[in-house]
Amino acid sequence: MAIVLGTAISVAAAAALQELGSSSALVCTPSSNVAAVATYKSAGYQQRAVVRDLCGRA
Repeated sequence: MAIVLGTAISVAAAAALQELGSSSALVCTPSSNVAAVATYKSAGYQQRAVVRDLCGRA
């Protein structure tokens, strides 16, 4: 259920950005957050290469 709601929110946010003139959107989440990654993928976002944050906590 959470993924369905998260997907709906992500799709609605992307649609709102598009109405405002945006041609793309980027979201960032830790790759270890499997639920978030699945939510964004189900909303149509494409997973990019993992970029490690060398300044953040390990």
